[in-house]
Amino acid sequence: MENVMKELGAKKVIDRQDILKLKEYIEKKYVDYTKKEKLDILNRAVHQVLDKSIEGLETEYKHEIKIQVLRNTISGEADTTSLADIFNIYISLEGKSENYISTLVKWTSLHIKNDNSKAELELLDKKNNAHGVALQKGISDNLLKNKSLSEVPYNSAQNIKIANNNIINILIQKKILLSFLTITIITVGIIGIYNINSRRIKVHLENSSIGNSIDNKDVDSEIKSDLWKESNLPEDFKYRDINKDKLKEFLIKKNSLLAEEPYFTTVITVSKEYNLNPLILFAVSGQEQGFVPKDEVDAKKIANNPFNVYTSWKNYNTDIRDASKIACVTIINLCKDRPKDEDAFKWINTKYSEDKNWFKGVNQIYVDLKNELNVK
Repeated sequence: MENVMKELGAKKVIDRQDILKLKEYIEKKYVDYTKKEKLDILNRAVHQVLDKSIEGLETEYKHEIKIQVLRNTISGEADTTSLADIFNIYISLEGKSENYISTLVKWTSLHIKNDNSKAELELLDKKNNAHGVALQKGISDNLLKNKSLSEVPYNSAQNIKIANNNIINILIQKKILLSFLTITIITVGIIGIYNINSRRIKVHLENSSIGNSIDNKDVDSEIKSDLWKESNLPEDFKYRDINKDKLKEFLIKKNSLLAEEPYFTTVITVSKEYNLNPLILFAVSGQEQGFVPKDEVDAKKIANNPFNVYTSWKNYNTDIRDASKIACVTIINLCKDRPKDEDAFKWINTKYSEDKNWFKGVNQIYVDLKNELNVK
């Protein structure tokens, strides 16, 4: 098993620095989000990394494995958790099923490429096809570095709660992370107990090893439905097909750069992805930047962020797709706690703009757009 474990040990799952970088990134990227929303983002991102690493192992053990992985990563002597650690954690669990060896072999085979490793694995599978104990004896003791972690039996919700209390104590003693991160990691660890509803939020992770572990396209395709369910958007704020030709004519009359590509199509496409009426975004751009007139000195820069997300286009000059996504998520999130009898634009105004009359302007533009496009 030497080659197998060596190869698995070389494949990192996650480390402390990854989590810290991710936390810092979220703090900067999602400035307008509440603490809870930031916790959700970090929670789901770490959760996804772990899910990908343990995919193929038996479902009933996944939560237990995650708890131990997080304990190792946050409070263990080693900063990094590898696939070898997951292998060791899995064989140390109590109450494993009779077919756990074959499951482990199949999981391991997904992660090894070296011919010597494959040969070792095939030999082990043949010799120990029905003998779990023999498999454990075939692994050298020095590979099971964190024996203390297996001392707590993870066979009940109560024991898992006790385990998480121990994690908290270790975290406090070592002062490894801020309370923000501590709470998040514990939340991930006990996700099975509280059956937290999955709310996936797209996180762009630039130059991060965690980012390389997360398939952004997969995340992007999964976040919308949960956002829609929690959005509390008025019906007319939700996505609807519009007359694009008439909208473009309206923008051209305004000498708007947003009538051109990639701006025009991108705003509409992103709006559809987030189930938001595209006229809302165009109305916001009209209020914030007058639809970005072409003859404006910095028109092309302004068009990258015509909604002034993160205070202004000057402070946050990104691209139209990124700005549109942030604007959509911001509007949806701001509407979550909106009282049913409260005007949506007026409610959004309280956090979107310092101008107390902002909602009047954007609402009028929205009405004008609907009239222009004959939208009821």
